[in-house]
Amino acid sequence: MYNLVNKLKYLKWPLKNLNKIDFDDVENNTARAKMYLESIQGKLGTDPQNLEHIQMEIEASSSVRFLEDACREFLVQKSRNTKYFHSIIKGWQIRAKVLKIEDNKGVLCENNDQIQKDFIDFYTDLLGTSTPVTKVSQNVIQMGKLCTSERHAILLTLVTNEEIQQVLFFIPTHKAVGPDGYSNAFFRDSWNTVGNSVCEAIENFYSDCSTFETTQSYTRYLNS
Repeated sequence: MYNLVNKLKYLKWPLKNLNKIDFDDVENNTARAKMYLESIQGKLGTDPQNLEHIQMEIEASSSVRFLEDACREFLVQKSRNTKYFHSIIKGWQIRAKVLKIEDNKGVLCENNDQIQKDFIDFYTDLLGTSTPVTKVSQNVIQMGKLCTSERHAILLTLVTNEEIQQVLFFIPTHKAVGPDGYSNAFFRDSWNTVGNSVCEAIENFYSDCSTFETTQSYTRYLNS
């Protein structure tokens, strides 16, 4: 996962430069491409047997379709960066901000630096401590819905490259992990190049020793 994240991080600048060079003015480029196509089609109308004009019309049509798709994606992304969208984000940030806190001595604090210190002190004191808990009753577990042994085995089976690709390709192309993240269209269109790295990262996540041991320990606990 670390290697994949670094590769994507280093790839951002070349992609930004590519976008600036070829798609910085995609709306006007699309309009110019359509005008050029119309001029070629006009020449082809007066000389329909001209092989050179036929080839030029094929290439111009392909260019227009490509730019129209790029323009459509650009407008979709642009429509998401609206004032309403930013107001929602700002509202989330305001709601998530801690304006005041009461420390473990009952003192109310509104100073940002002190609030941060109180949080750090609380979790610093919490580390290394333990609280007695009641063991889960097997009778209570048996009263609920349980996985069959077959489904239990399926849940512990590692995911395959085919399953990863199938799930990723099911996600809409415009979806991204964040405003500045890679959209799913990037992974789908460049799957032949990045697919192996993506699959290795996801498989590594599921086969990580700590995750696997935790799953195994929990499984043994439920079966005990």
